[in-house]
Amino acid sequence: MKWPSRNERVRAMRQRLETQGWPRLQMSLLVALAGAAGFLGNWGLLHAGFGKMALRYPLAVLFAWGAFLALLWVWLKARESEDVADAGDALDLLPESGGTPARGGNAASDASAGDLFDGLAAADEFALPLIAIVFVVTLLLAALWIVTGAPTLFAELLVDSALSASLYHRMRHGDANHWLETAWRRTRTPFAVTALMLALLGFAVQTLHPGAHTLGQAMAAAHARND
Repeated sequence: MKWPSRNERVRAMRQRLETQGWPRLQMSLLVALAGAAGFLGNWGLLHAGFGKMALRYPLAVLFAWGAFLALLWVWLKARESEDVADAGDALDLLPESGGTPARGGNAASDASAGDLFDGLAAADEFALPLIAIVFVVTLLLAALWIVTGAPTLFAELLVDSALSASLYHRMRHGDANHWLETAWRRTRTPFAVTALMLALLGFAVQTLHPGAHTLGQAMAAAHARND
């Protein structure tokens, strides 16, 4: 007898989660808490004397990611007794299945970057609000990315946790993943893209206002200059 594969079990668990729960709402809460941890990390680094936004913002994203993984572990432990313990009986009823581009350092690219930020400095009044908008949109898109895929992520975590606990000992060993490996694979892209975008935005703000340590300080300095 051929037992259901991991993908089939994940699909069944996802259906169960979407029918009996609110996975996207739960994920929204986890993302909000992780975001709060990131803001606290940013605040702590700032008050510890870490003023460079181009480095501090990505580190804050790393704080948020660590908090998010910890929250996923808490969620998983809270749901294990209900979902994972019942998963063996529920999912065994499934039918049998059949068969970076290199970085350049030439003068032209350096000149282009200089021209870009010279242009931003000339339009300082409009550049900082635009940066602030991109900042917010980046965070919202990253959150939406994770929340949209919540049912699949939660289902994979539950199935992999069950496999690790040997509840599916009849399944092929090669199909099993540790839940942390799954969480890493599913969330690394949105967090990495967010960190990169915030690093670029922080660099742009510091180029416009070298003395500013926050976006708010830069906008206040620009407003005072225009007055």
